[in-house]
Amino acid sequence: MTTPDPTLAAGAVLERQRIRTIIALPEATGRRGTALHLAMTTDMAPDACAVVLRGLPKEGAGFGDRDPRIGLALDFVDGPLSPEQVAAETNAGPSR
Repeated sequence: MTTPDPTLAAGAVLERQRIRTIIALPEATGRRGTALHLAMTTDMAPDACAVVLRGLPKEGAGFGDRDPRIGLALDFVDGPLSPEQVAAETNAGPSR
């Protein structure tokens, strides 16, 4: 029977701690899939992962969820909508 390499064992412990830290980041809330991806497939430090996660929408939030007028403005069936048409569709008034 061979003795485990203490360097490998220590590296495994550090990697598990890194993974747990990334998954437990406040920025991982609502972004669990991305947090798991970053933790398991990259060698990014937890603080770098926090920056990436902070810049992403939460899971389940679509592109248009930030501003309901975005989806309407991107509807090119008859060409792009003007800001006035978007405002009329959403009753939100034009944004500035």
